[in-house]
Amino acid sequence: YTETFISYPMAYPGIMVPADLNGDGFSDFLITNGATVGEDIILKQSNGLGTYYADQTVSDEQNQVFGITINDFNGDDLLDVASVDYQNNEVNWFENLGENLSVPDLISNAVQIFPNPAKDQFMLNGINEVVELVIYDMLGKRIMTISAQPDKPINISSLQSGMYMVKLSEKNLTFRLVKN
Repeated sequence: YTETFISYPMAYPGIMVPADLNGDGFSDFLITNGATVGEDIILKQSNGLGTYYADQTVSDEQNQVFGITINDFNGDDLLDVASVDYQNNEVNWFENLGENLSVPDLISNAVQIFPNPAKDQFMLNGINEVVELVIYDMLGKRIMTISAQPDKPINISSLQSGMYMVKLSEKNLTFRLVKN
């Protein structure tokens, strides 16, 4: 195993629970505070490249949260969070409204990858100049860097089957690509 440090804004973390809370296919994390002051439950949303967006506070009104359950408690197809507040002797439910757990929109309607899934090559629709694109595996490791040209296929025959992230740096766009 390789150790990766995930920063958090609390002195005494209680537990960490992974779940895809925003439905983007990436494991996000809920981290709880084992102490009696500070943010009690924070959400770290994965960007799919091995790093996370800014922390979001789910709750700051509990003390010593040592239990978390993630489930769709109300049948709206969004994962909600229930917690056990040890010091206050409470069980709390936080409904996922779908708005607080949103990820910045990384997919432009103007630029598209096709076909997706792809076998040996794909195209970028909507570019009119040469752009640099970087392909990452799902662990965030850079696999290849390519200068993509308008109306020219991008060869990915050397990639193994699986899911990848394709980042167009100049345009600040990221796409998910499936290689068959």
